[in-house]
Amino acid sequence: MGIRGAALATVIAQGISTVWLVYLLFRRHRLLTWSTWRLGEYTGSLRSITRFAVPSVLSMVLMPISATVITRLLSAFGHEAIAATGAAGRIEMFAFMVPMALGISLTPFVSQNFGAGRMDRVREAQKVATRFALGYGGVTTVAFFLAAPWLAAAFTDDPKVAGTLISYIRIISFGYGMMEVHRYCGFFLTGMHKPVSATVLNAVRVLALLIPLSFLGARFWGVTGVFGGRLATDIMAGIMGMMCVSKTLNANAPCAHATCTTQ
Repeated sequence: MGIRGAALATVIAQGISTVWLVYLLFRRHRLLTWSTWRLGEYTGSLRSITRFAVPSVLSMVLMPISATVITRLLSAFGHEAIAATGAAGRIEMFAFMVPMALGISLTPFVSQNFGAGRMDRVREAQKVATRFALGYGGVTTVAFFLAAPWLAAAFTDDPKVAGTLISYIRIISFGYGMMEVHRYCGFFLTGMHKPVSATVLNAVRVLALLIPLSFLGARFWGVTGVFGGRLATDIMAGIMGMMCVSKTLNANAPCAHATCTTQ
C-alpha cells in the first residue's frame, strides 16, 4: 500500500494503544469512573487544565516555527546544508534521550513538593538537575567533538554534506548542557504553577535569540554562523532560565519555610 499503508498502520497503532490505555486507567488502576459528575466541578477542572495546556501548546507551536525559519535560512546555502542539519538532528535525538528521561519526571516531582510547601526539596532538585545537565552535556560534547568524522561517515559519503555535518556537531554540541538547563527550567516553572513564564522563556529563546542570531550569523559567517547563532542561543537561554527559576524560588521561600515549620 506504500505511503498509505504506513499512514494506516500509524492510525491502527494509535487506536490500539488508546484502547489499551483506557482499559488500564479504568479497570486496573481505577483512575477513570463513569459516575455522575457535576457541571461546576467539570468546568473548574477544565479551567485548571487549560491554564497549563494553553501555554504548553504555544510552546510546542514555537518548535516547528523555528525549524521552518532555520530550514529556510539554510536553504540559501544549498541542499548540502539542509541534508547535514537533518542528519545532525537524528544524531542529537540519541544524545537527548537520557536527559529527557530525567526531565519528564521533573514537573510532577516539583509540583508535588511545591504543593506540599517543600521548597527545600525543589531547590535541591534544581541543583541536582542543573549539575546533571551540565555534566552530561560536557561528556556528550567531548564524545561528539571527537567522533564527529565517524558520525558523519555513518550518514553520508558526500564530502560537502559530511563537512557541514562535522561543523554542526562540533559547534552546537558545546551548548548541549545549557540547552538542557533551559529545558529543565521550563519544567521547573511549570511545576511551580508558572506555565506562562515557561512559555515566555521558550518564546524569548526562539523569537528573540535563535531566529535573530541565526540570521545575523548567516549574514556574516555563512552556514557556520547559523550554527554559532544556535550555540549562543543555547548558552544565553540557559542563563536566563536559571535566573527565572531562582527568582521564582526566592519569591516562594518565605511561604515555604513557614509551611515546613508547621509540618
